[in-house]
Amino acid sequence: MQTFYPVFESGQVLTSSHLNQLSTWLNDQDTSTRRLMLGIGRVCGLEVTRGSGNAISIGRGCGVTSNGLLMLLPDAETYSHSRSYQLPTAVMVDDDGFNDRVAQAGGLLGDNNFDLWELVTDEYIEEPNKPVATALTPQFLQDKVVLLLLEVNVESLKRCDLNDCSDKGARELLPVRRLLISKQDARTLWAQETAEREFLTPRDLDWQSKREALAPLFAPTLNMAATNSHSLLQLRQLAVQKAQALWQQLSQQLQLSFEVYQYLLHEIFPATEFPNGPWFGLAPVPETNISNLPQLFTDIHQLDRLKDIVSSYNEFLELALQHQGICCPQPTRFPFHLLLGAPQIKAHADNQTKAQPADIDFALGGKTEPIPLRHGFYSSPQLNNQQQIASLLKQRYYRTWLLMKRFYLDALENQSLRITPSRLSASLSQQAIPYYYQLRPLDDLHRNWHGEATSNQRLQQVFGYAFTGSSPHPLTHELDDHDFYRVEGLLGKGLGQAIAALKLQKMQYGLPFSIEPVFASVESMTTPEAKLQAFQLLQKDQTLMRLFKCKTGDLDMLLLLVLSLIFQLLLALLYALARVSYSPQMLVMNVMAAEESTTEQPEPSRETASDQPADSVPLMRLERGHRTFNTVEAKRMDDERSRAITAIAAQSMQSNDIAEMVLDEVKQGDLEVQYILDMLDDDEDKQSEISTLYKSVRAAENSSSLYDRMRQKMGAEASNDEVEETYETVRMIAHTEALMAKASVSSGADFDFDDFDTEMKGLSEAFQAFQARPAEGDGAKLRASISNQVSMLSTLTSSALLKNLAGEMQKRVKQIFAEFSLQGYLNKHPGLAHKCGVPKGGTLVLVYTHRSMLDALNKKLQTVKETDEPAFNVAEMLPNAMLSTEFVASLAHRVSDSDDSERAMIREISEVMRRHGNEERLMAMQPAANRSAPEVATDTTTDAMPAMARSVHVATVANESNHEAAVAMAAPRDEVSLLSEAVVMDRLEKLDAVRAVAPDDPINEWVVVADFCLPTSCCDSDCTDLDYVPKPKPIPKKIKVSGRVVVARSVASKPAKSIVARSKQEVIPHAVLTVVDREEQAVKVKMAKGHFVFTAAPGVYQVTVSAKGFVTQQRETELMTSPREEVIVQLQPSKTRG
Repeated sequence: MQTFYPVFESGQVLTSSHLNQLSTWLNDQDTSTRRLMLGIGRVCGLEVTRGSGNAISIGRGCGVTSNGLLMLLPDAETYSHSRSYQLPTAVMVDDDGFNDRVAQAGGLLGDNNFDLWELVTDEYIEEPNKPVATALTPQFLQDKVVLLLLEVNVESLKRCDLNDCSDKGARELLPVRRLLISKQDARTLWAQETAEREFLTPRDLDWQSKREALAPLFAPTLNMAATNSHSLLQLRQLAVQKAQALWQQLSQQLQLSFEVYQYLLHEIFPATEFPNGPWFGLAPVPETNISNLPQLFTDIHQLDRLKDIVSSYNEFLELALQHQGICCPQPTRFPFHLLLGAPQIKAHADNQTKAQPADIDFALGGKTEPIPLRHGFYSSPQLNNQQQIASLLKQRYYRTWLLMKRFYLDALENQSLRITPSRLSASLSQQAIPYYYQLRPLDDLHRNWHGEATSNQRLQQVFGYAFTGSSPHPLTHELDDHDFYRVEGLLGKGLGQAIAALKLQKMQYGLPFSIEPVFASVESMTTPEAKLQAFQLLQKDQTLMRLFKCKTGDLDMLLLLVLSLIFQLLLALLYALARVSYSPQMLVMNVMAAEESTTEQPEPSRETASDQPADSVPLMRLERGHRTFNTVEAKRMDDERSRAITAIAAQSMQSNDIAEMVLDEVKQGDLEVQYILDMLDDDEDKQSEISTLYKSVRAAENSSSLYDRMRQKMGAEASNDEVEETYETVRMIAHTEALMAKASVSSGADFDFDDFDTEMKGLSEAFQAFQARPAEGDGAKLRASISNQVSMLSTLTSSALLKNLAGEMQKRVKQIFAEFSLQGYLNKHPGLAHKCGVPKGGTLVLVYTHRSMLDALNKKLQTVKETDEPAFNVAEMLPNAMLSTEFVASLAHRVSDSDDSERAMIREISEVMRRHGNEERLMAMQPAANRSAPEVATDTTTDAMPAMARSVHVATVANESNHEAAVAMAAPRDEVSLLSEAVVMDRLEKLDAVRAVAPDDPINEWVVVADFCLPTSCCDSDCTDLDYVPKPKPIPKKIKVSGRVVVARSVASKPAKSIVARSKQEVIPHAVLTVVDREEQAVKVKMAKGHFVFTAAPGVYQVTVSAKGFVTQQRETELMTSPREEVIVQLQPSKTRG
């Protein structure tokens, strides 16, 4: 390219060299602009077709040679003949010894001597000394392609005569010749275009053949139903087989793609670092045989990684089809010619009737491959976004390689559970980054995951597991284009913990998907014995019932109704037993002395006012002044014994206020039997000394039997006959307590029919011994009442209804096991898919198995494995650490994005927790810890001490390690983490999920090992029953109010706005609550250990709450309807407290 041009001056003598230099400069600028700034090749038109005959038609169009010369065919023409053609001879013009290059005509097609034929029309005229034209034939055209040649002729203008020789010089003629060339010569000519290049370049012949071999790949599905893969080992084996087969195809395509696009990628993967390409030596497939336990969990992600690579590769390949740009193309590629390819059959649609509809086929429309030996248009990188496309191609290919190198599975089972928004049927760029890739913010993988987002400053919209833990969480925003939720961090988690965390995040972000747990054995259950063993394991600790209580709701309702009546009868029995009197003076003295020697316990304060209204007489109302049942009431109870079952079914049995409140508090673990006895005490019908004795025996902290503890309390002065006579009553109270605990369940999942039946038999045996003792007078009347109570209990508990419920429950559980084991589930849902998450509105299926099964496999692997490597420990590999600080923190950040009102509430809770301190929080947990350790008993019929105070709202501290975890969780931390933790636990409580978070909950012995999904919500998997809209209730005649008095711990700068709140806080056991109406008539309030219950007519009342060391609160309250929840009354500590 000429880099100068002449500048003329006034009076200068111009020569031909000056003018030629100027024309050369202008011509170079013009042609260079075309080829470098616009592009080279066929621009448009120039279609070559054949009709029904042998004539060839070339359509109008234009093109640009690699030299930048323009080729234009202004009109379409048809050619029927051809004649031999010879390239013109080069001519040089000599001007004063300066050779100006006018043409290199001899090098128009390089140094080759090709056979060429020129196409001519029917109207051609034969010229002398020219070859004769011949008609075109099919045989002749069979191996020919059309070539346009920009012929360069130099024609001399020297026409001198004797008088004038001024017309000197020459001119270039540039006609466009329509030529034919054989396909073999055309391939040779095409191959010479880039013969000296280091890499293949677009449209090279080799490049084209290899590019045609590149094809998009399809990722395989894990069709477990078709392969009958229903165990974890079979599932892993299927995933390994799919991964191995996929890698065989994928590895070839990846290597070939690098060869085809190395001209773009060689700067990223230089030959000095990758002499054999970036894919050489990589084998990302798992071993065929499992060698260690973690592979059972994580090898499925090996297939997931290959699917990601396939998606990334397909995305790269799709974009590569749009890339035709070449930066600074070599001018020698096709400097004076364009190849137009072989003539194509000219086709068009017709309106002729065809014999078959399939015959309507005219070879029109899209083509699967470009026309061979036909130049396309290679645009400048600045046109058609070619530069941006090239940049994206590099990014996507680099990302594909990074997916291979950044894959990381170590300790994957210890990752926290997170939900990340993603897209289901979208390219990999638009999906969230999975958790099995290691990355940091703004590193290579992050920036190259979505190239368009990075270049458009939208990198914050690239979601991923690594960024989901930041604030604000992406799911707090409206994301209309995201239809999939990646759920990661499930592997190795306890089943109860995983479900609790998922339900918490579902509630926090309002996510529409269901959760369904499905059991899978480690090895295939091929025998009935293996299935029975798995079923028995799932029945242990009521696991199946707890997981699928939504599927037993109808039976649950009936069972809870029966248990509610049983509880009332037990409470009435306890009331009567507490009034049995033997009046041995020595017994009273010894018990009183024993009580005085023990640590003094705060007595619950009671405020007695006017008598209870007549219409609220409880079932166990006794005669005034006697320790026996009212004879009329006893007769009524005896008459209604036969109608007990009917009353249950008709739901006509109305519970009394005290029984209902006691049942609610026992369910929550807030009342034990000694406090129930206090609540059942009556100033006008005092309990006997047997109640004091039992409470003393119950509080004794030793491992001796019930009999020995009672004998010790009564003292050596008591005779054997007195001890034996008293023991039968105490024994009945113990059995009654045990039965009350077993009947105070929240759902059928927590009720054990066998244990209840065993305890009921114990009560019957104790009653027989009690009944054998003689009784006179009032004692006989009381014994008759007790007999009626026991008889009603026996009738009710041994009735066909309860037995049928038990049988139906067992039948339902077996059906659930069949449907929700992996084999049965696949039969019902063959479309189960593994996608590391769940579609919006779909069902997330958690596949779980038991730790003992994993441990058995682990031991087997270590036995077979001949290595000195340390053995895996299932307990260490799958720790139940979700109650730890890390777990709470991983959940707590999800509630950090709250509005001001919620932040204020959270701040108050955090202040309560800070002031409460470690010691009090652990004390709140300690009763559950103590109850978790069974007593060493010698008398199994009397020492079955129930966990009546078991609470689903308090995590159990079962061992030293859990104790340390509780200490860590209880330790005061910064305000944000502390207040967030409080809200987390509060929300878990609302979801009835706190119990499942506890590491020692038996449900967490079941471990999540895989996740699958269904596209639809197949059922109400979360057991989230919808509440119907009730009709307005009429104003009741009586209103029952129950609740507790608690310590108010609010921020010092923000005094409590009200004395009534709803929050689980420390109960004040010695609090006193009085209620007075407008006419200063007191309402009778029953209180025990800070809990209260009273019944009053609708109206306005003055409520006063006081306790030693606290500020007395007084408020006028209007009662119109019964509160839906228990009322929490808060008292502020006084400044002089202590």
